[in-house]
Amino acid sequence: PPPPPPVPPRFSFFSSFFLSFPSLLAIMSLVACENAFERAIHSVLLQWTALKECFTNEFGGPETKDETRAMHDDLILWARSWKAGKEPPPSELEEYFIEFFECFEVLLEDGSPRQVASLITALFAEKVADRHALTDRFISQA
Repeated sequence: PPPPPPVPPRFSFFSSFFLSFPSLLAIMSLVACENAFERAIHSVLLQWTALKECFTNEFGGPETKDETRAMHDDLILWARSWKAGKEPPPSELEEYFIEFFECFEVLLEDGSPRQVASLITALFAEKVADRHALTDRFISQA
């Protein structure tokens, strides 16, 4: 078999300029998605227009990319701790996202933090019920 492709070196501004938001976030994330639920969360974040704009345009300055990656990783690790009936309500997730954007002095008036929070909550409910339709839909869109 052919040798695996080389792992890219640390990213510089120049190299990250040519990578899309999904590929850069995936490469920069330190926490690997271990199951379909986590891959679906990853996909939801990749499709979130406000997050893409914040990331791509560095609304928070040079640390935007690191902060976005950290939010992704923190969310995945937090989701791993959720238990059926004890998961956070959508309002808690919404507040988490609002606080993330406030760090960059970004006020979202489009309702997207609530929508994303509701989607992630629905994905968790689907996981608990051992269903996969919504999860599969988001994974296929990644």
